[in-house]
Amino acid sequence: MPQLTLVAFWGDKPPAFQRYLAEIGGRIGASPLGARFTPYAPEQIHATIVGLERMENEPGCYNLNQFLTTGERRSMDLAAALGLARAWPRLTVRFGGFDPDDDRVTSFGQTPFVRSFQLRRKAGKVMLMGWLHADGDFRRAGELWRLRRRFAEEAAVRPKYWADHDFYLTLGTLTLPTDAAPSSAKPSAAEAFQATMRDYIAANPIDVIVSAADLAFVRYVDPALPLNGSSAYPVEEVGLDAQKLASLYTSRAGERIARGPQNI
Repeated sequence: MPQLTLVAFWGDKPPAFQRYLAEIGGRIGASPLGARFTPYAPEQIHATIVGLERMENEPGCYNLNQFLTTGERRSMDLAAALGLARAWPRLTVRFGGFDPDDDRVTSFGQTPFVRSFQLRRKAGKVMLMGWLHADGDFRRAGELWRLRRRFAEEAAVRPKYWADHDFYLTLGTLTLPTDAAPSSAKPSAAEAFQATMRDYIAANPIDVIVSAADLAFVRYVDPALPLNGSSAYPVEEVGLDAQKLASLYTSRAGERIARGPQNI
């Protein structure tokens, strides 16, 4: 069954950000773990704002995350979700630049230095994370969660992770070697590489602007949002409405890549 999600930067990206992601991907590919890394296509890399997955085999447009979390069947208000997406403010996200002891913002109890680059062993994913700020003030980071929470409160679109203010991207998949399990005696190859990449990202920060022009609803079958089989509908697209969004759960939409003006 096709599903729907709201994301940033699926398709075109600001050139500087595209080069930054390519540099990080190149370093992963050139590392001792490179043969085990399958990078996502550049256009496929995205940041999830909030998922609009619906329950399968149900007559209503019930939010899947709400049901999995609370057992409640709540119908999503797609018109409200579209309105919130179109009202998205112009925000600045910083990737990198965090010292190990920098705790101006924390993420699920960890510092941004630790969370900035993650090798997710169980999921087999490579993650890059950033946080909102305003002129270096990371108290602004919580604004992303406040925006996500509005989707839950005003559109019955519950985020998968509660109290989540991470702006996260999956760079690709990684099949870790047999010594990848943590060891108190000796760091694994994966742990050593993860530490190296965190140091690199800390020394090479980038600020990226994200606004409504960078957001799109993506219809997908594979949650990795590959170009083949996924279709993007920019939130500012003329003619996009709640009825069109509802039809995407069942219709055979054409494959499209989000294009349009981007922010640098």
